[in-house]
Amino acid sequence: MSQDYYQTLGVARDASEIEIKKAFRRLAKQYHPDRNPNDPDAEAQFKKVNEAYETLSDPQKRKAYDNPESLFDKLKGFAGDFSWGFTQKRRGPDIKVRHPISFMDAIRGTAQVIDVPEWSKCDACDGTGVIVHPETCSVCNGKGTSEHRHGNMHVVFTCDSCGGLGQRNERCSSCGGRGLTSEPRSVTVTFPPGVDTGDVISVPGLGRPSSQGGPPGNLLILVVVQPHEIFSRKGSHIHVSAEISYTTACLGGSVTVPSLSGDVRVVVPPGTSHGKVLKVAGKGISINGGPLGDQFVSLGIRVLKDPPECVRELLENLRDLEDQVSRPGQSSC
Repeated sequence: MSQDYYQTLGVARDASEIEIKKAFRRLAKQYHPDRNPNDPDAEAQFKKVNEAYETLSDPQKRKAYDNPESLFDKLKGFAGDFSWGFTQKRRGPDIKVRHPISFMDAIRGTAQVIDVPEWSKCDACDGTGVIVHPETCSVCNGKGTSEHRHGNMHVVFTCDSCGGLGQRNERCSSCGGRGLTSEPRSVTVTFPPGVDTGDVISVPGLGRPSSQGGPPGNLLILVVVQPHEIFSRKGSHIHVSAEISYTTACLGGSVTVPSLSGDVRVVVPPGTSHGKVLKVAGKGISINGGPLGDQFVSLGIRVLKDPPECVRELLENLRDLEDQVSRPGQSSC
């Protein structure tokens, strides 16, 4: 049964802060270990006095101590059910891996076998992460704690040397102190049609084991779609580039471009400029059963780098005609 802090300090429940402080100073002096060497009862009472004063001297801690029902209600509000919130066993950590797939596999969907680490409790240390030796810790003499006194304050710390075990120990070399070891495991993972870079595929139960006896975590696969030599993608829309001649750009015409379902012929309107984007409806993809996206064709005008003489003459004549047409007041040849 836990102690009554007011009874420990010998004050009434409505005692003022000054009364609580006076009572603490008197009792701390009475039971201080320096005045009671080799007296375990006095040392235990000194710890109780310190614990009681730490709670009752803080207004918020004292209020929570005086009204435990209100604390219960707050916790119940957060957890929904107080008993469930404190008995629920935490799930183990997730394992995150990156996995590349091709552009077309991402479009169509695929099932692939990938290698992932399978984690289990380390046999060498029984999952503790440390190897414990029979020798008593020389720093704390087997107590597992170290004590520090400063005036009336008496503070107990976990022993840094043994980690509170009271025996000499060292980090397990088999697991590197994690308490877990891993072996490669091959699993088949399904990537749905339309999956894209940044999407995460979750495989339940293939994460790390829980240290609290709960279920293992999940395997989280971060999808990385590799680029395609022709197509690019933004959501459900597909993008391609195509070149047209100068005459087609001026006079109009058509151009044949690839799509996911085969070549399609796209009409080029007269006066098309470099960089114009044309839309081909319904030639994109569907994501999660949604409507088909579109395909967008970015046009570039093809320039002859070294035209033959006959073509050069025609281009020079065309240039002269363009200069005439561009003069003020000149509207025709």
